[in-house]
Amino acid sequence: MFKLILLTFGIFFSTFCSMIPVAAEHSYISKIEGLKSIKDSYDTYLIDVIGVMHDGKNPFKEAVDCVNNLISNGKIVIFVSNNPRPGSLTREKLSSFGVKQPFEIATSGDVARELLSTKFKNKNIYHLGAERNADITHNLSLKTVQNLEQADFVLLTAFLEPEESLAQHVSTLDKILRLNLPVLCANPDKIAMHGDKIRLCAGTLAEYLSSRGGSVMYTGKPDKIIFESLVNLFPHINFDKEKMIMIGDSLETDIKGAHQFGIDSLLVLSGNTGKDLEKEKIDLSSYLQTHFPSMVPSFYMNHLTW
Repeated sequence: MFKLILLTFGIFFSTFCSMIPVAAEHSYISKIEGLKSIKDSYDTYLIDVIGVMHDGKNPFKEAVDCVNNLISNGKIVIFVSNNPRPGSLTREKLSSFGVKQPFEIATSGDVARELLSTKFKNKNIYHLGAERNADITHNLSLKTVQNLEQADFVLLTAFLEPEESLAQHVSTLDKILRLNLPVLCANPDKIAMHGDKIRLCAGTLAEYLSSRGGSVMYTGKPDKIIFESLVNLFPHINFDKEKMIMIGDSLETDIKGAHQFGIDSLLVLSGNTGKDLEKEKIDLSSYLQTHFPSMVPSFYMNHLTW
């Protein structure tokens, strides 16, 4: 009889738990005030750049100090960015802001360059965004073309300033769709901070294409390709997922990417997600329930600080 009671209770309890609304789970997200409270739990810190370390123009001093403390404590720091440019340029910027060595860099631009040098080496490339992001193909021996009819695929890096509109690219995007050209998007971000303004990034153009049946391959977060590339980029590092954490400002790229890669995550509200909360005038739990019901970061904090 006792076993029957336990079994009945177990079934009831399991059913009851499955009925608890998602908001209840979100209400228990762990907020931390400083990174030092969890520093001993992780050896390797993957850190986003724009929205976490700076606003596109100006550094977040507390974030810089925080990362320097991590490095001083012997932690491995790898900046993982969706910047469609070589990581060397991101290294220069972070160093100019006061981030101390040693740290590593992996950008979606680096991943794209590797693919351009191997998988797409002998293909005819049409680069949409070349006038602003020529760095991505610097020193690569590639076959570039100036019109879509000659292209085998499209390299997408274009972004839009606040005063510009997606409309200026629609005719080109529609032509890509008509020609059924595959697209390599070197920046999955849809938006990015640039000082007190917001830029529309290549991810916005890629979304236009994919929503209309276009074939788009991404080289940055949240796709696993950029996380898996770390092993090849940094063979001297012994990666242990149990001791890794991703720190970022975007649920859609940073936190989702961490979930898909199987590591813990820390959301900071100093960038894209924080701005969304301000715009919608809601708290994080409500925002998660509405927009990302299955996306719960391991921790969150208002901004990256020690």
